[in-house]
Amino acid sequence: MENYICQCITPRLSSDHIAKVVAPEGGLTAGQVVIVDTLDNTIVGNIEVFNATKPTTTEEGDNFSVSAKLALVINDGFETMDDGRRPAGQPNYYTEGYHYKEGEVAPVVFLDSHLVFNISEDVLGAATVGQFVYAQANSYDLAVSSTNPEHRCFLKVVAIYNTPVGGNFGGGFAKSYICVAQ
Repeated sequence: MENYICQCITPRLSSDHIAKVVAPEGGLTAGQVVIVDTLDNTIVGNIEVFNATKPTTTEEGDNFSVSAKLALVINDGFETMDDGRRPAGQPNYYTEGYHYKEGEVAPVVFLDSHLVFNISEDVLGAATVGQFVYAQANSYDLAVSSTNPEHRCFLKVVAIYNTPVGGNFGGGFAKSYICVAQ
């Protein structure tokens, strides 16, 4: 069973770092990256829910536009699960719990320097300490590389961690990576 875990574990995270986005066609999963730069104009009187778009590149190559605000989709207790329940105590990080369907509102945390994230192996695939994690052009998924991608914003894997995945019986762990935004 897959465990899509993406938590911001920075203590006392400012509300300026948290936003909400409307899941685009195909939906979103915890650990995907989006650009957050325009409010959703389909919501009357909206002042807090943004559109989620795929990262794109500029003419200079792989560097993302300076005006773009990159953010990670999270599942750290800010949201409601598919069946309408809110996590109580230890969250349930199994597959069916944290997929945001098209049109649903998903919580995101902006990728600002020095924020620390816990991202599961099911999101990143195999990674090792010292590798770099970055947004891919024209994709919501993160990529892992051994070399510095020289993107405007990326994460660096600094530790490997076993995250308790919870669930009905509270057992099991998922391999995850502690990553620091650069």
